[in-house]
Amino acid sequence: MFYLLHEQKKAIEEDLGYQLAWEELPTRRDARVATYMENVEPEDERDWKRQHTWLAEKVNEFHYAFSQRIRALNPGDWYGEKEVYANGSVQ
Repeated sequence: MFYLLHEQKKAIEEDLGYQLAWEELPTRRDARVATYMENVEPEDERDWKRQHTWLAEKVNEFHYAFSQRIRALNPGDWYGEKEVYANGSVQ
């Protein structure tokens, strides 16, 4: 399913307005599509409100960008393994 979503990378990132980290994790059974908050210290309780607000915004944005796409995926559309290269191309 990761590869099927990755084929929509450009449209997904355009919907979100920012680039994502597309992490295949080839030594594991799963994969990850993520965005990361920079300059953050999770243990700084004084900053938790900002961190939680950012997280809530990203969850809502991901839901908007991915929910319909995931429902429309058909695993049968993926034939064999394809490789995702560092430049974002899929072969």
